Amino acid sequence: MSPFNELIKRLVEPILVDKGFVLTEERKNFLHYESSRLKIRFAYDPRGENIVYIYRDSCYSLADSTISEVFGGNETINTADSEVFAENLRTFFLNEGASLLGEDQTAITRFEEYMDRASKEYTRKMSRR
Repeated sequence: MSPFNELIKRLVEPILVDKGFVLTEERKNFLHYESSRLKIRFAYDPRGENIVYIYRDSCYSLADSTISEVFGGNETINTADSEVFAENLRTFFLNEGASLLGEDQTAITRFEEYMDRASKEYTRKMSRR
């Protein structure tokens, strides 16, 4: 098992399991969990990037800006090494992100709407170039 997978399993998986998530796929540097309404994918790119995807119908990447602007948290994951990444996710999911894991429709919708707006804004800026 890769060190990345070990960190996620040790620090984050117990929270996910408590919220009804099941590990459905595991590969080197990749873990996929599902609950009845939500899917979460953790991945590590050997070039040094840690990634979290959360989705129902559409796939969205959880980022520092999402954590702060949607949930009011201050955990950083984008620039963190894998150990800090896993610990900060653990803290986020135990606190501000607990509503997301608890499948609170309001939290999920707020997250999806924020990501849709950010995507449209990015597309708008790119089309001006």
